[in-house]
Amino acid sequence: MTEQTMTTTSDRQSRPIPTTPHIVALLQTADAVRRHFNTLVKAEGLTLQQYNVLRILRDAGDAGLPTMLIGERMVELTPGLTRIVARLKTAGLVRRARNRSDKRQVVCRLTPAGLELLLRLDPAVSEAEEALCAVLPEVEHAQFAAMLSQLHGHVAGSPAE
Repeated sequence: MTEQTMTTTSDRQSRPIPTTPHIVALLQTADAVRRHFNTLVKAEGLTLQQYNVLRILRDAGDAGLPTMLIGERMVELTPGLTRIVARLKTAGLVRRARNRSDKRQVVCRLTPAGLELLLRLDPAVSEAEEALCAVLPEVEHAQFAAMLSQLHGHVAGSPAE
């Protein structure tokens, strides 16, 4: 008898994640990557979600982005985005202002201090990305990204979300 067949019904009902090896490997890998990058940004006093907001705002340029659009671009969906932006504002990394044409929207922009912080983090983040990707042959990078994107699209579009 295998270990899996020896489990009782109550054991199976209490397990929070699937036991399919490739799904477990995906979840473990995502967690390891998240922890690794969290360590990098924590050295600068940020959470991974705060770093993500700063990264998104840098990509938006001087025009900035409404909070709702930042939320749509986040790597991890978070209900506390307003609180995250408020903390970044308190730290002087982000500024917020009402949209002149639509007063209901709050537009967020990166401050010079926020940009400076990202520039300090860029070398470590780039190095970590390269090290993580180095495990795969370069010819497989695009294929791997496409497979992950396909899986994400399937899961994100599923009724369970």
